[in-house]
Amino acid sequence: HLKIKNNLLLKNHRVYTSCIIFVGYIQLSSSDRYQQLSAVCINAVGRNYIEFAVKASTDVHVALMTDDLITPRDDISQFYEVVIGGWSNARSCIRAQNVSCDEIDTPGILDSNNFVQLWIGWENSIVQLGQGLHAQQTVAVSHVQVPPYDINYLAVMTHYPSPWRFNEGL
Repeated sequence: HLKIKNNLLLKNHRVYTSCIIFVGYIQLSSSDRYQQLSAVCINAVGRNYIEFAVKASTDVHVALMTDDLITPRDDISQFYEVVIGGWSNARSCIRAQNVSCDEIDTPGILDSNNFVQLWIGWENSIVQLGQGLHAQQTVAVSHVQVPPYDINYLAVMTHYPSPWRFNEGL
């Protein structure tokens, strides 16, 4: 591996916990607070999807945001949350403004023993969660963005400590 970054807390938001950059991918460990990916050189600007692998038993969350975690906000109107393997690894959903969502059955989408390859895309006012690589376009959950807004930042969280891998070239 090339380098390790340590904990950084800023205004009660963990920007990242630990990040190990290997040749070919960035690995980080998440916990129960959102960690902004731009802190580990993974940016959303100029892209319309992200591919990642995660090893978790339940409750993987990815936030798609217009503003970063540090920017004060009165609401979370420009914040989409993708919940993967929630409800004891039985369902997934995409929700806006942290409100309830229509859950889709995705039993066993996560695996606590092995990394699972997933992707999230946002294009043409549609947010999608998919399994495998983005190029395969295997969609598990889809949600229309109403109203649409720019995705400038990404953040990740799990309810239990879990490792993530992102391609280094992202």
